[in-house]
Amino acid sequence: MGEKVAASGPLIGYKWPSLASAFFVMGELMQNHDIFYRVAGALMLLSSLWNMVMSAIWFFSLIWVCVGVFWLVPGLLAVVYAGVGIYMLATGAQVKPIAFAPAIGLLISLMNFNFLGMAIDVVALIMGVVGYTQAPQIEDQQQF
Repeated sequence: MGEKVAASGPLIGYKWPSLASAFFVMGELMQNHDIFYRVAGALMLLSSLWNMVMSAIWFFSLIWVCVGVFWLVPGLLAVVYAGVGIYMLATGAQVKPIAFAPAIGLLISLMNFNFLGMAIDVVALIMGVVGYTQAPQIEDQQQF
């Protein structure tokens, strides 16, 4: 990761890796489509966290009038969506049909009346589709 240089303290003198090294996996430079997939996964994670916050706000605001429980559904969907975003961020372009998963995030954001989340999901959907179209197509691979 980084190497130690002469200094004292746990973090002082530690040579941190550069931002460019984030695009290297196992010493090889990532492909463009893989970077698009990972950025889309990060945006999905950001959108799902914001949707969880919005679901909690709606839940606690409207629990007193007995309709707040309806916002548990988008909150739980946002938790599942966060898991998909983490998976997409970790694996990259290994699972191609998951590129269209941000469309689910649009539905969750719509249920929360969360327009910022919808904008983030639109960008994530565009990134996923661009990554999907740039990925090399293998004849033997089964496409969904």
